[in-house]
Amino acid sequence: AKIRLLFNLPKEISFFFLYFYFLPFCNGNVSRSPALTIAYSKAMHRIFFVKNMPMPFVIRNKVSILAAVRIRKTMERQKIHLQYSLNATSKSILWNAISTPSGLEDWFADKVQSDDKTVTFYWGKTESRSAAIIAVRAYSFIRFRWLDGGNEREYFEIRMTNSELTNDFTLEITDFANADEVDDSCELWNSEVETLRRKCGF
Repeated sequence: AKIRLLFNLPKEISFFFLYFYFLPFCNGNVSRSPALTIAYSKAMHRIFFVKNMPMPFVIRNKVSILAAVRIRKTMERQKIHLQYSLNATSKSILWNAISTPSGLEDWFADKVQSDDKTVTFYWGKTESRSAAIIAVRAYSFIRFRWLDGGNEREYFEIRMTNSELTNDFTLEITDFANADEVDDSCELWNSEVETLRRKCGF
């Protein structure tokens, strides 16, 4: 009955009927993300009215379309913020380790080349990636943006802070990753900082 009713309604009104019709198919995700059901309803509306596909076809393909919406959701980018306590005694040594090519070669990449505001990192014999230095403050932080990143709002930053009371240093990492790759990114940073500790005695 709901499907027959759609044939006799203006397209603007039918969208809302589609929203409530497909609400049960979202497996409770609507309460956490209403955008999921809205996106799904829009996809149904576009297929049914714009492409003039029969409703039985739409119903059969509701699972694949919902899966596509969920895949897109898992690919959303998330900001990562990590902190590491270091046993560093010299701010100069720590700053050199996070801001100079020779220092970064000790823990971040196998080889680092710098040309003014652009830094190229090499891993092994075939992998390389270039980043622009978009902000820097001596003995505080350095911020990079991958040239092939595609999103100008994203960056990765290495920041050092010092406690005046204890004179302990903290290394702070800010990065971005796909929602389903956050754990892998954190593990990679953990491994790299562990190498920094070992190589520099931190």
